[in-house]
Amino acid sequence: MALSGASNDYQRKRRQGESARVEFVELFFDLVFVFAVTQLSHFLLKDLSVDGAFEGLLMLVAVWWVWNYTAWVTNWLDPGKAPVRGMLFALMLAGLMLSTSIPEAFEGRGLQFALAYVGMQVGRTLFMLWALKNHNRDNYLNFVRIGLWLALSGVFWIAGGLAAPENRFALWAVALLIELVSPALGFWTPWHGASSTTGWDVEGGHMAERSALFIIIALGESILVSGATFAELEWTWVNLAAFLTTFFASVAMWLVYFNVGQELAHHKISEAADTGRIARVAYTYIPVILVAGIIVVAVSDELVLAHPLGHAEPALIWTAIGGSALYLAGNLLFKFYVVGRAPLSHVIGIAVLAAMVPFASHMSPLAIGAATTVVMVLVAVLELRGSRPNITRDRAGRRTGAARLLDRDTASCSIPGGFAPGRYDMILIGQYDSPFVRRVGIALRLYGLPFRHEPWSAFGDADKIRAYNPLTRVPTLVLDNGEVLIDSHMMLDYLDSLAPSGEVMFPKSEPARHQALKITTLATGVGEKAVSLFYEKRLHTHVSEVWVERCRTQIASVLAVLEAERAQRGGTYWFGDRIGHADIAVVAVLRFINDAHQGLLDMAEFPALAADAARLEAMPVFKEISQEFIPPA
Repeated sequence: MALSGASNDYQRKRRQGESARVEFVELFFDLVFVFAVTQLSHFLLKDLSVDGAFEGLLMLVAVWWVWNYTAWVTNWLDPGKAPVRGMLFALMLAGLMLSTSIPEAFEGRGLQFALAYVGMQVGRTLFMLWALKNHNRDNYLNFVRIGLWLALSGVFWIAGGLAAPENRFALWAVALLIELVSPALGFWTPWHGASSTTGWDVEGGHMAERSALFIIIALGESILVSGATFAELEWTWVNLAAFLTTFFASVAMWLVYFNVGQELAHHKISEAADTGRIARVAYTYIPVILVAGIIVVAVSDELVLAHPLGHAEPALIWTAIGGSALYLAGNLLFKFYVVGRAPLSHVIGIAVLAAMVPFASHMSPLAIGAATTVVMVLVAVLELRGSRPNITRDRAGRRTGAARLLDRDTASCSIPGGFAPGRYDMILIGQYDSPFVRRVGIALRLYGLPFRHEPWSAFGDADKIRAYNPLTRVPTLVLDNGEVLIDSHMMLDYLDSLAPSGEVMFPKSEPARHQALKITTLATGVGEKAVSLFYEKRLHTHVSEVWVERCRTQIASVLAVLEAERAQRGGTYWFGDRIGHADIAVVAVLRFINDAHQGLLDMAEFPALAADAARLEAMPVFKEISQEFIPPA
């Protein structure tokens, strides 16, 4: 099936400015995982030992992983198409087999668990190869890489299922580790290289909503457990107090995630250029921590309802306090990734929970449950204090609602290395037909930094630009504190200072750094020559042929040097496996030369540069940050 490829295109049709809707069949598919989460909480409740905790964690990550991969697939494929629906129904059946085997996965049903899991992972990948082969070459190769990694991990899954129970955990841990590291490595293989997040083209709004729905699944399971347990109890004031404690804990957990963080993250990924990079962390790795916290708290809820009075056992202490702390830690990481700072309210909540530990053994289960609920409510109140839970901006561009609230909540607890958005967005001035404006705009998008674009011309809008930049040139970048930067290299240096060290688009170590600076300088230099050549031919009454020929010679010479250097380096990008400022500068300048000086270049003479330009210009961020060339009047 994967060899021939589908004749019809089953990919989602993207509409500019609209988020893809979550289809009913996707919600139907999620029902299997309601059962899976219930099975996991019952597994943990049955075995509250350290071994039970590690085994439950391994299966939880596996369940999350198989659901999450399917969420990525339905982000790309249209669930309304019959073959895609058929795939989801097949995955549901395999998911039921997986879920029913959870209670005895480390006993007599290990092979059933492994076969169901591997069947879902590999089967879904084969379907994607068939669906994409004739319609999306880049994503097809992405799934070739994914398939190779899953085939490798599948060997360990099945070997673990066949092994004796005492050896099963180690083999399955290796299998899961293989799958966890592969996205971080871009699914690199020696035959096909690595995938780039900029080419994953994730529909951000859909991915954010799918992840939020799984959090609701986990919270719903917690409510189901509490309700089912309370229904079997005698209605006394103590039991009613225990039930209310568990209910309000679930409500507070919902508030902590949904009232600020989820909406802000939804906004960020919907507006970002490199949505794949955000989805890989915020909606692939981090949510499993949240789900783990919810499941552990659900176990503590059942323990509190079963025995609300008397001294608390160690199992209840670590599930109630540890589960709450785990959930807050997951939210902290999620919001830190979104805005670059840790919410102070979450740090306070974790600190209070830690302070409870020495006294917990002297408290009743009901008292511990009530205390952890109060902490969760306190975190929610502190985070919501004094602001509406939505993201809006006033006419001056000031951040209001959730965005402004999160600025305040994080103000006293900055973590070095992350982005630190201010109260105002930056303003990028200039038209995108300028290679210098364009490279700054692309960098802003790739870094996920909010900005307002003012497409002013240095000719037609000189007075507007002069109010910010006395040189009356573009690009001009007005920072969120009102300071103005007037040189594109200075702007990129500033943006790099905001980025986490591992995401900076100029290499940090030598000799790569000065080599990247050299390539970028050559590219911007040839861009300046191309601008000068255009002005000479367009704006001067008497054209200097000597100057024109000098500019042409300089442009051709620099491009020849860049071509030779690029051909010698090979690889996907100029430096390393991630896009950098050198890549952006060269491609932006080539676009300008070809637009402003049609016929000047024969790109067949520069095949390495032409290949880079074709590949990068096809990326969503390069399509967004672009415009047709508008000659100055």
